[in-house]
Amino acid sequence: TMCDPECIIPKTQPSCLVYSFGVGQTCSFEHQVWTEHPNCEIHLFDPTPSVVRSSSKICPTLELSRRLQFHPWGLGGYQTSLNIEGKTVELLSLGATMSRLGHSGRTLDVFKFDVEGSEYDALRYSFDKKEMPAINLLLFEGHMGGPPNLTVPVAFRQTMTRLESAGFRLYHTERNPYGSWADFEAAFVNKTALQMSYSAKEL
Repeated sequence: TMCDPECIIPKTQPSCLVYSFGVGQTCSFEHQVWTEHPNCEIHLFDPTPSVVRSSSKICPTLELSRRLQFHPWGLGGYQTSLNIEGKTVELLSLGATMSRLGHSGRTLDVFKFDVEGSEYDALRYSFDKKEMPAINLLLFEGHMGGPPNLTVPVAFRQTMTRLESAGFRLYHTERNPYGSWADFEAAFVNKTALQMSYSAKEL
């Protein structure tokens, strides 16, 4: 769920940057963003070997616009690799990804990720290393875990605190009906970006 997308990314805006990690078997969200905001530069990421092999079938839109690009690595932090489908795949932090793609210093209009439990490590690393870029909308799927493993709930609480301290405000959350009982969707908006957008509209 995007918070007032026309306000955050006006159709008159000449360009925008979108990162989506963990594409999986569908790119419906990315296709919708591209359809409504054709000036957006959209980068899709997924290191899963089966997804890499069939990326053009999973997201036919990739064949329609150079503004949509697929990359075969995942979102990491302190963890830099992962075994998926019997293969060791590469994980890059958000800062390292932006550097590799030549986007360092740019604002991420939308940062979306579903990385199956690695979300807290990735965000903690970005905060710890002070490489968190300017982000307008941050959307992710969280995984809470539960007793007797309390490590994940603690990481969740710490992450929420750091996001709020960085100026993000939670505006939507819901349980993921297709995941486990502890999986949820969370959406944050950067309060500074929202204030600037509404001020511009008033002018």
